[in-house]
Amino acid sequence: MLHLHLKECDSTQLYLKENFKDLFLKDSYVLISTDKQLKGIGRNGNRWDDYPNALTFSFLLKPTINVITIPLAAGIILCQYIKEQWGADLNLKWPNDLINCHCQKCGGIICQYIDHESIICGIGLNLGYSKKLSGEQNYKTPAGVIKANVKLSSQDRKIIPRNIYDYFLSYDFSNLNIKKDFEKTCSHLNKQVSITDTNKEWIGIFQGITDNGEALLKSSDSKINTFISGSLNVLEK
Repeated sequence: MLHLHLKECDSTQLYLKENFKDLFLKDSYVLISTDKQLKGIGRNGNRWDDYPNALTFSFLLKPTINVITIPLAAGIILCQYIKEQWGADLNLKWPNDLINCHCQKCGGIICQYIDHESIICGIGLNLGYSKKLSGEQNYKTPAGVIKANVKLSSQDRKIIPRNIYDYFLSYDFSNLNIKKDFEKTCSHLNKQVSITDTNKEWIGIFQGITDNGEALLKSSDSKINTFISGSLNVLEK
């Protein structure tokens, strides 16, 4: 494994993507972590804000399952790791958010397909308390943390991402039942949600996912619509 820990960078995802060829020549397993991320990237071009006691890092994965399901698989595995390490029970919001027991978003996952050998997996985790985060009101899903009493040192920002990456690399993705495992931890199963897809909003009851990770939404006329991507907002708490 090649692990580069940066004092600061615009985005660990962009750093890994822009330097992919040179880094991949050195090792096919690469991790980029940082003390401070300045211009984090979320889904659909949205920003991912970096806060005190938060982690931001990106790494390479080799696709061993359907690439469409890898973000969901990463969420399932990450929830398992967090439960083992910090005793926190998290849920998942389709397609890529981690939700704490207060229905607050405390993490996110972005996956970018590079080629048949490599996918960049970018992770942001609001691990511990931040006064700045607690006052933030500009998110559709309220922001929160995983474990309020956690305080991160610079060394933690280097070691914890490496431990998480080691956990991912040791995990046999083929043992996952994506549909069953996701639905077991889904925060909005059988709840009313909206999904915005190609500038159109759909409202219905979230029925789960297909084996390929597509969202299943039951509309008021009982029709089931499927979505391979989109932005989901929970309407029923």
